[in-house]
Amino acid sequence: MYVQSKIMRKCAELDLAFFENSKNLDQLERALRGSSMSAWNLLWMFMSLAQSSITLLSYIAVLWTLHWLAPIVVLLTTAPQMVSAAHYSNQRWQTWSNKAGESRLRHYISWIMGDKDCAKEIKLFGLSDYLIERHRYFSQKHFDEELEEIF
Repeated sequence: MYVQSKIMRKCAELDLAFFENSKNLDQLERALRGSSMSAWNLLWMFMSLAQSSITLLSYIAVLWTLHWLAPIVVLLTTAPQMVSAAHYSNQRWQTWSNKAGESRLRHYISWIMGDKDCAKEIKLFGLSDYLIERHRYFSQKHFDEELEEIF
């Protein structure tokens, strides 16, 4: 809540030209989404990391008692998986980061379609079908890209 308040305070200080640039809006979208991670989430992640570290050290100690070479073999055989996981995690972040503009647009269309003040203009100018199609297009594109990443 604190970080989101700081972002909103900064937005209030910015001139309108900032909001006319789509790159700025994409950056703002990433900041707002990233700020939603709460302190509890960070604490949970830290505790999970500590737990995993203790578990790993315990496994290494047990393996060491069996044979001094065992933990080395296990670490060498799992290293490719760790490198691969790190690579795909970074790739996933890049993909998410690059989709910020389309994500922002999808959320915006959903918002204006449900907003009572916008409903008048949407009906008056007959924009419903157009907006629904744009939302469907970007949602389908997002879904297809997600499937492509999986397979």
